[in-house]
Amino acid sequence: MQRCSSLQSIDVSSCFLIMDGDVEAMLKACPGLRTIKLRGCRMISDKAIDAMIQHGPTLEVRVALAVLVS
Repeated sequence: MQRCSSLQSIDVSSCFLIMDGDVEAMLKACPGLRTIKLRGCRMISDKAIDAMIQHGPTLEVRVALAVLVS
């Protein structure tokens, strides 16, 4: 991933194939990131949440995960 040092907000909501490594790569490539929207991204786990916490207290995260019940 190319560095995007001036990017402040990214919305990857409903990108169902986004995984922990993708979130980590976005955070590393975008040190100025302040908002990340991950609504519907069902493939992320605690590992991605930990990476977002490590990114810093100014990062606003919007996550809404749907749980499918059969």
